[in-house]
Amino acid sequence: MNWIELLGYLGSVLIAVSLTMKSMVKLRWINLFGAATFAFYGYVIGAYPVLALNGFIALVDVFYIVQMYYRRDWFDIFPIRSLESAFLQRFLAFHRDDIVHFFPDAEITTLRDPLAFFITRNMLPVGLFIGEKRGEGVLKVVLEYAIPDYRDLKNGFYLFDDAAGNFRREGIRTLRAHSTVPEHVRYLRKVGFQPDPDRGDGHFVRSLT
Repeated sequence: MNWIELLGYLGSVLIAVSLTMKSMVKLRWINLFGAATFAFYGYVIGAYPVLALNGFIALVDVFYIVQMYYRRDWFDIFPIRSLESAFLQRFLAFHRDDIVHFFPDAEITTLRDPLAFFITRNMLPVGLFIGEKRGEGVLKVVLEYAIPDYRDLKNGFYLFDDAAGNFRREGIRTLRAHSTVPEHVRYLRKVGFQPDPDRGDGHFVRSLT
């Protein structure tokens, strides 16, 4: 097997893998690399229909990626008055397996002083935040979940930067989070959380002052 055949197989694998992605952003990026690789493969072997088709697919991916990153979304926060609300319970049930993957230790039924709200994006409930007040000005992040199609960091930047006043109005100045899930740890770092030197591995802190 020579490098040209390997190139063709690589393009095919990338396109196939892209179709397994839950996140539309990841799907588009991986599909773009796969289509571009396969287009180059078509050029190398002189299969110009393959080049034309995959070149077009790559251009479509670029168009939608640009739309995703540069379109202006309208965000808002809707407080959850009771953790027993019917809509919250249905949301948790519908996304149960995904939530358990990212937050295996999350337990909301025993929270004593919770702060909870949905994050909406263009009026769609795309995120759920549940925290518990711990001491003076401290909030423990119990759950901060975004549905698969909206994991492009915009929710997190809105929540912890643009909408940080929602926490400050509750007297909260410090957020604490715990995670050992690699994907979630990477997310926490990207939205401004830092390792907590006082609490060891897996613990993160973010100041709102």
